[in-house]
Amino acid sequence: MPTDSPARTIEYGSDAFDRLLEGLSEEARRKKGLRMLFAGASDVQCKEALGALAAETEFNLHQVDLKNLISERPVETRGNLREMFDAASEDAAVLFFMHADAFFDQPAEMEADDDALTPVDYLFERVESYHGVVIVCLRQTERLERTRRAAPFDVVVEF
Repeated sequence: MPTDSPARTIEYGSDAFDRLLEGLSEEARRKKGLRMLFAGASDVQCKEALGALAAETEFNLHQVDLKNLISERPVETRGNLREMFDAASEDAAVLFFMHADAFFDQPAEMEADDDALTPVDYLFERVESYHGVVIVCLRQTERLERTRRAAPFDVVVEF
């Protein structure tokens, strides 16, 4: 569940990161929600971390390239996200989101329709409410503060 305390920050490749990976299956089993933000990771580093995660968890690991879920219409983007989260919930999967930056790169006129949430706000609402392990990869660290405000991450892994 979300906490009001600030996220714990650890360095990728450190002993703290290794301990986090070792406890990942237990976190997923408890279904209380663990939200991790990989900050400043390149695609190569994300894929390397994904491999380490796959080796440590006994749960299904769903790798999702978020830029592939973006549609021209925000309602379709939210629908794509909803379908993906619903499928992962049924599977009790660990979610690994690549390219979260793509959600911030949408033109302003594409951000919202009617009174619904913008796709980026909808993404982080779903991240916050997911009852499992979710990892969001964000390459551009200048978006880090907005991302941390959008969803209370438990752990920030700095690359």
